[in-house]
Amino acid sequence: MLKAASRIISTASTEIATEPMKQKARTDSSRLEFFTLLDILLEYLLKRSKMKAAVMKEVDMPTGHVKFFDPVKGFGFVQSDEGAEAFLHVSNLPDGVTEVKPGTRIEFSVVDSKRGAQVLSLRIIEVPESLEKKQRAATRMKNEDLVILVEGIISSLDNIRPGIEHGRLPEGATAEKLARLLHTLADQLKS
Repeated sequence: MLKAASRIISTASTEIATEPMKQKARTDSSRLEFFTLLDILLEYLLKRSKMKAAVMKEVDMPTGHVKFFDPVKGFGFVQSDEGAEAFLHVSNLPDGVTEVKPGTRIEFSVVDSKRGAQVLSLRIIEVPESLEKKQRAATRMKNEDLVILVEGIISSLDNIRPGIEHGRLPEGATAEKLARLLHTLADQLKS
């Protein structure tokens, strides 16, 4: 009976002694797994940034223009001077830029993806003038012609001044001619 009791006590003390040890081993194992996973993740991220840097160094920077860009949808397409097209996402625009106008001259880097060529980074070289500004510049008079227009207006105003002083406003063809001259001068000054 003494031997049986000592076996029970020895078995119980072994189980009691090993339970905290098992708990500690499990904790150590969890920590080891965590640090191993952290190490693998860091290695992956470092390798990826090195790969991205290598890709960036190897990519040449073609120039071209923005073919289309929709600021609402956040994407568009660019075309290189050689004629190749690439997808442009709003996240690849320079800091602070949320949209680019069609025709904007750019320098960009391209990466080939599963979906085709995509712009990786972009630098704006030249922003185009607005179409309205170009049209106004095309219709602008030469300075010599503008001087003649101003002299004609001054002459017409001098001719109607005595009538206005006596309370008579110009009528008919005279009023129409003066109105056309004033509108033309106003349009030229706006452009």
